[in-house]
Amino acid sequence: MNTNVKRILLIALLAVCFILHGEARSLQPEEVLTQNIKYYEARIKALNLINGLYLDRDQLSAILDVLYDLQDYKQELMERAGEETRLLEKRYAELESDLLDDDIVDDRLETAARVQKNKLDNLEMQYRKKLVSFESVLNGIFTEKQLGIIEDYKPCVIPHKDTNNARIGQSDGADQRAITGMRRMRQLNRWEFEGAVSSMIARQINRMEQKKGIYGQQERDAEVERLSDLAWRIYDMDDVEFEVEKYDLAREMQPVAPKNVRKREQNMKMKDSNKQGNRVKRKNEIGKTGRLFLDVRLIDIFETKLENYAAR
Repeated sequence: MNTNVKRILLIALLAVCFILHGEARSLQPEEVLTQNIKYYEARIKALNLINGLYLDRDQLSAILDVLYDLQDYKQELMERAGEETRLLEKRYAELESDLLDDDIVDDRLETAARVQKNKLDNLEMQYRKKLVSFESVLNGIFTEKQLGIIEDYKPCVIPHKDTNNARIGQSDGADQRAITGMRRMRQLNRWEFEGAVSSMIARQINRMEQKKGIYGQQERDAEVERLSDLAWRIYDMDDVEFEVEKYDLAREMQPVAPKNVRKREQNMKMKDSNKQGNRVKRKNEIGKTGRLFLDVRLIDIFETKLENYAAR
């Protein structure tokens, strides 16, 4: 075996031994406090999202079932990985001994170590594939609107004061202003709403024209009709439906820019996209739903939510 190969093997050996036998030390008081803060921050971020989804009893129960299955699978995998790791440690120890005693390493030791390392790599690949499978089940539990909320969610511990107590993470200021306006609109008496809706939409259209450009008459009439129909739909929604859809509705309530402006902006976005390139999800990589929900530390949160639901 040449010198370069031996050097690579020795470096790999040292790295694995450092990971497996890292120096144990007690945490300092300030580190314990930091860990506690991170623990609560992670849970609050999760609760902000969970509360904003308005999950029903069946959804809470189904998500719990997925997390229980994940917990069982991880426990089984950890036991297998522990056994395989101990065997890999043994193989590396044998390689180390051979390297210390002689410049020539037994090929059988190298092969045994490589085979054992491949077993651990295969376990990791199995785990990634299983996570993708679990995420597929989760995606079937959420509604289309809820999946949209999850995709747009920006983790946040304490929303800013201008978010009107929104508990779904950090949001665009324009969205929050629109949500505030929609809430006020829904509080009007019906006769008040009938009298206000036309002037409200006219103000929105005028602001859009001041920012972007003038509509053609036919285009303006179509946009007024769209916003009017949407405003009435928002006004007649029940509270739960409104809370689930409010972020999508806030965007829909923004007037669409004149057609010539949209075309120009679309061309600019296409140019930017071509420059930056789009990120493609790799094989066996979970999406945002999996990253946010496939965490067994959420089990007690969902258990509590389900108990509270049953107690209503």
